[in-house]
Amino acid sequence: MAIPVLDEPVRRVFCVPLIFVPTLRTSAEWAYSTGGVVIPRPVLVQRNDRVLAYFGGTIYAVDANAVGEARLCVYAADAQMHTPIEPLTIRSEGKDRQTYLRGPYDITDMLPGGAVVGVRAAARSVDDGTQVSFFHLTATFLVQ
Repeated sequence: MAIPVLDEPVRRVFCVPLIFVPTLRTSAEWAYSTGGVVIPRPVLVQRNDRVLAYFGGTIYAVDANAVGEARLCVYAADAQMHTPIEPLTIRSEGKDRQTYLRGPYDITDMLPGGAVVGVRAAARSVDDGTQVSFFHLTATFLVQ
């Protein structure tokens, strides 16, 4: 298997579905996914391997002109802070339902230290009080 954009072989591929509470109304705080995964670090990173990531999903503006955004986050087992991977943020334009995909982005140096790598997503409504739903948020990791 090869990545057409980079034309380099892929050794392993991981797809991580990320489940959310369906509708959000606030921009004050990021809401984290209720589903995610913890991946043993050796599975993702071996020797000088490179880890690329895609992040995508569907954002549905429940209210007219509502705008939502979601981002991929990683964390270490002993950390309470989730580190967002900003280049993989997806954001709607206030039009009904839109599907987005960002990547590939080299996240090799963004992975936390430790024995495991936690993966979650965070989402929010950009405009307070307007409702936005998120569907099918998924992270895909390609290990080269």
